[in-house]
Amino acid sequence: LLLALWIGVAVSTAVDLQKRIIGGTQCGQGERHYHVKLNVTNGTHSFFCGGSLISDQWILTAAHCYERKMYAINQTYSSDNPAQEGETVKEGQTVQIAGHAATAGGPNGERIAGESATLQCADVEVVTCKDLNDYFLATFPNFHNKMAYQHWFCGQRAGVDTCKGDSGGGVVYDNKIYGVISAGDADYVCRSASAFMDVCNQNYLKWIKDTIKKPRKKCGLNCWS
Repeated sequence: LLLALWIGVAVSTAVDLQKRIIGGTQCGQGERHYHVKLNVTNGTHSFFCGGSLISDQWILTAAHCYERKMYAINQTYSSDNPAQEGETVKEGQTVQIAGHAATAGGPNGERIAGESATLQCADVEVVTCKDLNDYFLATFPNFHNKMAYQHWFCGQRAGVDTCKGDSGGGVVYDNKIYGVISAGDADYVCRSASAFMDVCNQNYLKWIKDTIKKPRKKCGLNCWS
C-alpha cells in the first residue's frame, strides 16, 4: 500500500509542511482549507510533502513521506473534504491539484528547486497512464513492478505539472478527494502525466476508514517522533 495516514497533533496547533505545482495560480481564499504541508526529515536531509486533513486527527498522505520522520503542520484546518465514497474519476474529466513551491522548470524544462509563498492550484485532465507506465518501465523497472499491483489514475495538461515535493497532496474532483499525488517524470516538467493513487478503490477506502476508527493512543508529541 502506497498510502499513509498520519495522526496529527491537535488541529489548532500551528505547524509546517509542503507541495509544489508547475503552472498553477494562487488558490482561492475558500479553497483547500484541508491541505497541509509536511516537513519530512530522515535525520540528515529534509524535504517536503503534501497531505490532506480528512478528520480532526488524521492526515492522508503518501507512504514514502510517512516512512521518514515528519514534523509540523501549517495551514488552515478544516476536514470538510474527506475522501470521496464513490466511483473513480473517468478519463477526460478535470481534477484539481494544489501545492507550494516550484512554479516553473529550468531553461531546458529540467526540474529545479523552488517555493511559492502562496498555495497554488491547477486543473489537469484525467488521461491514460500508458505513457507514464512506459516511462517507469524503461527508467525505473523496480518501481514499475510495484506500481503494477497498485490502483492509479493519471492527470496531465499542457504547461501544468506536479513537482518534487508534491507527493501526498490531494487530487480533487467536485470538492471531494479522489486521489493522492504520488509520482511523475523525475527529470523534466510537463513531459509526462502525473500518477495519483486512487483512494476510491474499495480496498484503499476500507483501509482508510478502518484506520481512522482505531482508538487514538493518548500521549504527547513524542509518540510520533
